[in-house]
Amino acid sequence: MSTYLNDLPSELLLLILEYISIGHRSVPALSSLCLTSRRLRSLAEPYLYASFSNKKQIDRPHLFPLSLINRPSLADHVREIDLHVPYRGYPDPVPEDVLRLLQGAIEGLNLPSSVTRDSKQSLEFLAASRIATCAELSLILASRNLERLSLYLKSFDGIVRHEPFFMTSHILFETPNWVGRFEQVRSVSITFSSFNRGIYDLAFVFKMPSLRCVEFTGCEERSLGQALGWNIYGELEANLGQWQHVYDSGVDSITLRACDIGHCAINVLLNCCKVIRSLYIEVDLLNSEWGLFRFSRLQDALCRHADSLEQLVIVQEKKNKERQRSLGFRDSGPLTFLPQLCKLRTAVVPLRALAAVPDTPDTNALLDENDWSFDEADAREHLPPSPESISIRDYNVHYGITSHLFELA
Repeated sequence: MSTYLNDLPSELLLLILEYISIGHRSVPALSSLCLTSRRLRSLAEPYLYASFSNKKQIDRPHLFPLSLINRPSLADHVREIDLHVPYRGYPDPVPEDVLRLLQGAIEGLNLPSSVTRDSKQSLEFLAASRIATCAELSLILASRNLERLSLYLKSFDGIVRHEPFFMTSHILFETPNWVGRFEQVRSVSITFSSFNRGIYDLAFVFKMPSLRCVEFTGCEERSLGQALGWNIYGELEANLGQWQHVYDSGVDSITLRACDIGHCAINVLLNCCKVIRSLYIEVDLLNSEWGLFRFSRLQDALCRHADSLEQLVIVQEKKNKERQRSLGFRDSGPLTFLPQLCKLRTAVVPLRALAAVPDTPDTNALLDENDWSFDEADAREHLPPSPESISIRDYNVHYGITSHLFELA
């Protein structure tokens, strides 16, 4: 078999490799085939290294960064990287010579001595610290042509480094013109394992110069954007952290799925972007916490993007009907500013956020849907003028063609 393959011209071999690198035909078949010939391995490297995930290498996190250290040219092939950073993990011991190579690669990044020292120390622990540091080193070394980044973050409590990816953060904030790092990244997706991690420390993501799409899933955020008090100039200061240094970001699409997040944090995300075309929010708040998500407080930030915002989705993550009936949800206030969003083409918003809710403590008045006559014609008065259809389904107002939004969710 290998003899026949070796006799084929390179052009035909490339077509074969391209075919078996797609979807369900990918890495197992490709890896097996490459064992038959050094020539095949050389031709297949762009396909073998185009996508990387450390999910199956948690116990040996040093393998991928080590391959990039030994052969830096392999990093040119990486287009997509999927990193899992667990709370607990006990990787296999790393030989001293390999540990020195990894630490030498960190020194070669020319970061401040404190950052370099902490990162090198994290490699010495047989715990999740090493996994996290190797994951970050993999990301940095593979960042030259990287286009898509996925992160799966668990709680960092108890780990030596409390801020995730702080080498990456320093690179993007302190050396934004560092040639060849994160310049091609267009999509970042970050999933949090549970409601124990926020986006407060992730401002560096929005500093990637070519980034367009950001998706956060399962995050909790109570600090970002909250008022700290009045300063000596009579100005109200907000808790922004590194986000205060993010402005005119190129991100134009923000998706927040199953997030326990309030309006303050969302305003911060919107205000640091130059142009927003799509905002998708799945809110997962307890009924008693809806005061943290006030629709009216989104007005200034959303209207700042009135000339660009084309898609707006605000939905409850679960128990939609019951939550819209609750008094807690009523405290979230109405959406009265949507007509100002002149470019809006598609929207899904809670029905109660548009309808006039009786100002009464009588819960029964809110629960009786039969006496509530808010219909499509009433909804149209609260939305930008458009020939697109308007409908009310599952206690949400759908403006325009919205079926594709939930097919992609």
